[in-house]
Amino acid sequence: MVCVTTVCATGAKGGSSAGRGFPSFGRAVGALWENFMFIERLKYRAHRPLHANVYFWCTYDRQEIDLVEEHGEKYHGYEFKWSEDRKVTAPKKWVNSYPDATYTLINPGNYQEFILE
Repeated sequence: MVCVTTVCATGAKGGSSAGRGFPSFGRAVGALWENFMFIERLKYRAHRPLHANVYFWCTYDRQEIDLVEEHGEKYHGYEFKWSEDRKVTAPKKWVNSYPDATYTLINPGNYQEFILE
């Protein structure tokens, strides 16, 4: 792993300091979705016997995975996207570095099984 960090972003970039105002909802919706999914997954795991190390994975050339869970001696990568139409594939460095790892896209069409089942 290049980055080994546990991060919880608020999803609201910029804030309202110095009269800048809040970002428009349209620009922030992706970050808000990532934050919502991350927090809901933490809550899900807190109430189930799923013990995992949690990471954010990124490379110097800006390839990233929003959430990586390490359990069962395997890495499970999750990418959170607000748009259900967006086609996303696993970063090449992730696939090459961790060939046995999983990679799952989580969006509004499939998130319930990620945080409820």
